[in-house]
Amino acid sequence: MHIVKKLLSLLGSRRSESGHPQSTVRAERQHDEFADVIEGYAFAATLQLRTPFHVLQHHGEVFRGRPSEAPTYGTAADGIWLPWTGYGNGLPDSSSSSDIGSIMPDGYLSFLKAYRQIVESLLSANDKLAQIRALSTHSDAFDDYYQRLTKSYAGFPESRFGLTVDSLPNIGKARLMGLRGAGLTSLEALAQSSVDELKTIEGIGHATAVKLQTEARARLQGATIPVAGERLPG
Repeated sequence: MHIVKKLLSLLGSRRSESGHPQSTVRAERQHDEFADVIEGYAFAATLQLRTPFHVLQHHGEVFRGRPSEAPTYGTAADGIWLPWTGYGNGLPDSSSSSDIGSIMPDGYLSFLKAYRQIVESLLSANDKLAQIRALSTHSDAFDDYYQRLTKSYAGFPESRFGLTVDSLPNIGKARLMGLRGAGLTSLEALAQSSVDELKTIEGIGHATAVKLQTEARARLQGATIPVAGERLPG
């Protein structure tokens, strides 16, 4: 087991440009050196919001062969092939790092798959946001992931589609801080606020309040057009 752990450490810390840490000469030599314990390689997808759905689907997949022959899934940042000794389902049954901290992979993987299917759909940004918010009602675990994501990503989920108040042109630091202080962080919240409410924020008069609302509503209207949203595979 000590040899296997050493090998995992060596390979797990390296990624090549093709996305396969084993596709280097050094990895091939390591494969030959530990050929008596290596049965194949297991794919570990990067557990983050940006990882495409088609890559997440391969998490835990086992490849029997030389490391340089393992298939390519996504980019170097999307996943890594790790040595497999023939025991278990390919990957260790333990916590993994993610964009919300240490997490058991299976549960969060299910959430990420649901999230990426929404993001990669042809729905409008507004419809995508509605479905992403609804993920929190799916289960207690999904709600926990959702709440943790709001702490990891400022303005989540609106910020994933550029629909937060900081995306407004010439907003200025003082006004931005004022809007945030009033709890108006998304364009949706800004568009639904009243002019009188906005005028209570320092630095925002009647004309500015109307202008901010008009701009927010225009951007939200534009977001009803089907958009890619975030990063798509390709």
